[in-house]
Amino acid sequence: MTFQHPHLLWALVALPLLGWLWWVAALRRHRRLACFVGRETWPVLNRSVSVAARRWKAVLLFGAVALAIIAGARPQWGTRERLVRERGIDIIVAMDVSRSMLAADIAPSRLGQAKMRFRQLLATIPGQRVGILPFAGQAFLQCPLTTDYGVAMSYLANLGPDTVGVPGTNIAAAIERAREAFEQGGVSDNRILILITDGESHEGDAREQARLAADAGIRIFALGIGSPDGAPIILQDGSFAEDRQGSKILTRLDAELLRDIASITGGHAYIARPGENIDIRPLAEKIRSFEASDFGPDNRRRVLVEERYQIPLALALGLLFIEALLGDRRRLVPRTAGGAP
Repeated sequence: MTFQHPHLLWALVALPLLGWLWWVAALRRHRRLACFVGRETWPVLNRSVSVAARRWKAVLLFGAVALAIIAGARPQWGTRERLVRERGIDIIVAMDVSRSMLAADIAPSRLGQAKMRFRQLLATIPGQRVGILPFAGQAFLQCPLTTDYGVAMSYLANLGPDTVGVPGTNIAAAIERAREAFEQGGVSDNRILILITDGESHEGDAREQARLAADAGIRIFALGIGSPDGAPIILQDGSFAEDRQGSKILTRLDAELLRDIASITGGHAYIARPGENIDIRPLAEKIRSFEASDFGPDNRRRVLVEERYQIPLALALGLLFIEALLGDRRRLVPRTAGGAP
């Protein structure tokens, strides 16, 4: 048995604690009620309450919660072969949001230009699944693969240097995280990673990660934005970024790295320098051509793992139904005037 989301199973650890809190709350409630009545009166008032039934209701409720958590983790076992007709392409756009993208050698800034070209790209490839992966010193998938471009645009609008808390530029981490995202959320074998960056990577081995991406069937297309001669970084308050000696920090486009990364995966690098506009149309045309040709046949047989979340989910609903039907009161036998039942 495997789980699609095994991290959710950690929630089961909290159930014993919740059970203990329930027991403490019940004990406190019992003590508070006992303060208002005498010992002789308490058995009379409490004789209609079934303590055992209340305990069973708690057990059923906690059991239902546990089964619901297991269902949310999506257990899987068994396989089946299915003929799949694959349509469309899964595209992840890795957007560099490091401080170097604030350089204004390309108006309005490298990051602003990157966002403009991303919007233009979405308008030219309707119907494809697109995800957004911002990166700086680290990378994370902010917008999972989706055909809802409105959602993607809302995520795009909020991208900035504060999106990723770790400074720096780690293209290797972006490629690695994109590869994981394709494996976890992709439905198509047609996989494209669009890397929008100035290529100034300070960490990791981007070329090695590109080779691993190529082995996973991912093509990388790079949009390089910036000047190879270097440009100062303008911070959000309008000042220039400086080093410890007080000199302006210059950021340079590394076109060679971007070309190498794209070439390793069978993609292409498009470089925009100061005074030039990025023409997104060649990239869009290349993506559309891949949909029907370069990635192989449309029809293929795939071995799919059977989803089994329905079983624990049905059991959870059954326990909730039983818990709702189970009363916590005893059926009392009326007494006669003489005190006999």
